[in-house]
Amino acid sequence: MVNKKGQGSILGLSFGTIFSIIIIVFILAVSGIVIVKFLDFNKCGQIGIFLEDFEKFIEDAWNSPRTGEDFNSVLPKNIEFVCFTDYNSPIARNDDVGDEVDLYKSQGYNLYFYPRKNTCEFNRANIPHLDIENITASVNPYCIAVNNGKIDIEVIKELNQRLVKVR
Repeated sequence: MVNKKGQGSILGLSFGTIFSIIIIVFILAVSGIVIVKFLDFNKCGQIGIFLEDFEKFIEDAWNSPRTGEDFNSVLPKNIEFVCFTDYNSPIARNDDVGDEVDLYKSQGYNLYFYPRKNTCEFNRANIPHLDIENITASVNPYCIAVNNGKIDIEVIKELNQRLVKVR
């Protein structure tokens, strides 16, 4: 009798077993891609929530006669700065942060995140009622550091002032 054990197998495994292993590897790879995309979506959500909450906080401060409260929020850990820019004044920073400002110059935004590549499509915004001239008087753009995904922005509006300042 002839032994046919070697036919229809590779390394002693049947084609059915090899096919099953390939399917399992494919499912694990697709699962990994889905998890990474979901985590990126979470980062975009954090940025969107920050912008929505910050704009509402500024609106509330603008509507009040006087305020001096802190705005605390969470952003993705790969964002380094939240920057405020006055495009009617010269840009005073000569670093990567200042270089990215030119990308938004003609678009009328006064807030952007640095680095831009880590921010999904929410990398800039126009927040109304900010005293941009005062905020950027010492340095333009004025940037506030994000520390380990947390940001603390002091929001100030003095009595009889029309606009809100941040520090």
